[in-house]
Amino acid sequence: MSVPSPPPPGMSAGGPSHRPCTALCSTFGGGLPTVAAAVVAACRRGGSALRTFAAVAKVERRGRPRGGSAVEAAAAIAVVAAAADGHLAGSARRRTAAAFAAACGQLTAAGVAAADGCGAPVLGVVAAAAVPPSPSIVVSPKYQWNRSGEAAAYPRCPRELLARPSKSNPGDFTLSVRRNNEVTHIKIQNTGDYYDLYGGEKFATLAELIQYYTEQQGLLREKNSNVIELKFPLNCQDPTSERWYHGHLTGKEAERLLTEKGKPGSFLVRSSQSKPGDFVLSVLTNEDKADTGDRKPRVTHIMIRYQPDGKYDVGGGERFDTLTDLVEHYKKNPMVEKSGAVVHLKQPFNATRIIAANIENRVKELNKMADHSEKAKQGFWEEFEMLQQQECKFLYPRKEGQRAENKAKNRYKNILPFDTTRVALCEVDESAPGADYINANYIKNILEDGRSSEHSKVYIATQGCLQTTVNDFWAMVYQENTHVIVMTTKEVERGRNKCFRYWPDKNCTKEYGHISVTNVNEHEAQGYHVRELEIARMDREERPRQIKHFQYFSWPDHGVPNEPGGVLSFLDQVNRAQRSVPDPGPIVVHCSAGIGRTGTIIVIDILVDTIHRQGLDCDIDIPKTIQMVRRQRSGMVQTEAQYKFVYMAVQHYIAMEQKELEEKQRNMRKEKEYLNVRYQPMEKPRTKARPPSPRVQMGVDDESASVYENLSVKTPKVSGINNAGR
Repeated sequence: MSVPSPPPPGMSAGGPSHRPCTALCSTFGGGLPTVAAAVVAACRRGGSALRTFAAVAKVERRGRPRGGSAVEAAAAIAVVAAAADGHLAGSARRRTAAAFAAACGQLTAAGVAAADGCGAPVLGVVAAAAVPPSPSIVVSPKYQWNRSGEAAAYPRCPRELLARPSKSNPGDFTLSVRRNNEVTHIKIQNTGDYYDLYGGEKFATLAELIQYYTEQQGLLREKNSNVIELKFPLNCQDPTSERWYHGHLTGKEAERLLTEKGKPGSFLVRSSQSKPGDFVLSVLTNEDKADTGDRKPRVTHIMIRYQPDGKYDVGGGERFDTLTDLVEHYKKNPMVEKSGAVVHLKQPFNATRIIAANIENRVKELNKMADHSEKAKQGFWEEFEMLQQQECKFLYPRKEGQRAENKAKNRYKNILPFDTTRVALCEVDESAPGADYINANYIKNILEDGRSSEHSKVYIATQGCLQTTVNDFWAMVYQENTHVIVMTTKEVERGRNKCFRYWPDKNCTKEYGHISVTNVNEHEAQGYHVRELEIARMDREERPRQIKHFQYFSWPDHGVPNEPGGVLSFLDQVNRAQRSVPDPGPIVVHCSAGIGRTGTIIVIDILVDTIHRQGLDCDIDIPKTIQMVRRQRSGMVQTEAQYKFVYMAVQHYIAMEQKELEEKQRNMRKEKEYLNVRYQPMEKPRTKARPPSPRVQMGVDDESASVYENLSVKTPKVSGINNAGR
C-alpha cells in the first residue's frame, strides 16, 4: 500500500497532532469517534497493548461499524491514536500494531507501517485506509490471502471460489464458494502431511485439492445432498508485474522450462506449492545433476519466505520490502549453496501467463526498453521473436495442398493447410482428384491436455476466394452449417486482388455450383458492412438458411487499426449473430491469405470469450494461445504489430469490463444500504416484512462454526488425480 504524502487533517508533516481523536475522526467523517476515544482512554489508563486491543474489541462487539472499510479504519485509528498520543513505547506499539493487523486480517500494510514508527508515515496509512483497499493483500496466484469471511462474501459470479487461511485454526484453510446470492465456507484441514476436507481424498498440495474438486463435480454435497459446484478460481493479484514471476508453476514444470529453453543463470520466481503464501526462486546452474548420469544442467530451488510483517527473505540474511528488491539484490550478490556452489542470477526466464485483470501492468512491462547491455528492443519484440522461433516445432504435413491437382486452388503457393486439421469437402465426385480439397483449417480452443474447451466456439480459417474456388467455398459453408462469415479485407487493396467477390449484389440471386445464394439485404455500420444472405441447395426441397456476412473494411493493408475499440465492437456483433442461431456451425473467418488478420481476429475472440466466461481473475497466456492456433494453421498472427494489437484489444476489453463491474458493485452497495433498515416500535411497515436478503446474512463472524458448511464428501470409485510423486 502506498503512503500518501499529504498528512490528514489536523496532522502536521513533522509529527503527530496533540488532538489525534478529533483529527482522525474528521478524516473518517466522524463515523468512528467511540472507537478512537476508547483506544486513547485505554492507553492513558495503562498503555498496555493488550488492554488497547480489548478496548477496541469491546466497542466492536457493542456495534460493529458498517462497511468493510470502517472495520479496517477502526484498527488503523486505534494503532495510530495510541502512537500519536505517545502513551506506548516502541516495542508495545509494535505489539499493538501486530495484534490489530492479525485481528483485522485486512490491514497488514497499516500494521507494518505502525510497527516501523509513528508520525507522518503512519498517519498517511490511516488516511489511505479511508479508501477501501484491494481485498487481497498477499499473493498466491490461485488463492486470496488475508481475507476475512465477510470479505470473502464478494466473489463476483456464481460458482466462483477462493481459498484463504483459516483464522480460527491457524495453518488450516477455508474454501469460500459463491452460490447464487450466498457464499458457502468449507474448512480445509492441513495436517502437515496432507490436505483434506476433514475426510475424503487426501492431497499433497492445496492446489491439487482445489483442482480435484473442481474437475470432479458432484463430490461435494451438503447434508441435504445439494451439490456444491466449484467452477472458477478467483485469483489473487500477483505480487509483482515483473515478467520473471510465473505464478502457480510446479517445481517439475519450472525445471522443464529452464532446462529446455533457458541457459545457465536463467531464473524465475513462482509461488510455493507446498507452502502457500511463500515463493520459490528456481535457477538453472552450471552444474550437472550429480545423482544421475544425466548431463543436463541442474536446477536449484530456493525458498523465499513471506513474513507476517510483509517482508521477504530466503531464510536468513537481509529482508526486503518486495520480491523485486530481493531478486535485484541477489543478481548483484550471488548466493552460495551449502555445497559451496555459487548461484548466479544472470537473466530472467520471463513468463507469458498473466491474470487477465493485470494485463495493464504486463503491457507496461512489455513497453519498457531493454537495458543498455541488451538489445535495444521492446518486450513485445522479444516475446514475438520467441514465438517465431517455436514455429518450426509445429510443422505438420501439408501434402494435400502440395498435390499437383490442388496447387491452383491456393492463393499463395506456400500458405497451405495442415492435413491434420484441414476441412475436407463431402459429397464430391470421388473420381475427380483433389475434389475434397479447400485451403481451410478448423480452429478450436484446445486446452493444455489436448482436449477441446467445453464451451469454446469452433472457427474455420480460410484464404480469400479465388474465382475458381468460390463454388468450393459455398459448398464448405453449407456442409459445415455455418451461419456467420467474417471477412477482414476489401476485395482489392492497393491495386492488388485480395479476395474474389463471392456474393451477389443486393436483392439478387446467384448460383455457385449446387448452392443458390440470395443477397436479401445489406447495410453499413461503423467500419464494416453487414449482409443478410440466404443459401439453399438447388437439388433439394428445403428452407433457405440465413447467413450473416460481416465485412470489416477498416483494417489497413499494412499495419493494424489505430485503436481496438472498433474491432471489439465488430466482434460483439459477430458473436450476437452466432448466439442467435441454435446449434450453429463454425464461424468462417478469412482475409486474403487466411493467417494474418484472420489469426489476429480469432485469437482476440478466443481470449475475450475465455475472459467473458471465467471472469477477470482467470489466467490468460497470449503467446501460448497463438501457439495453440498455429498448431492448427501455420503462420496465424503474422507480424509484431498484429501481436501487439492482440494485447491492446484484450487490455481494452478488460478495461471496459472493469468499469462495468465497478458500476455494478456501486449499485449493489447502494442497494445494501436500504436492506438493513430497522423500524422503531411505532414505525412498523404496513406490509408484512420479508425475510432478510441472503446477502445481508453473509457478514457472519468468520470464527463462528456455523459459517462452515457441513459436507457430505462422496468418495468416487476411481480417483481422477494421482498424487504420487508430487
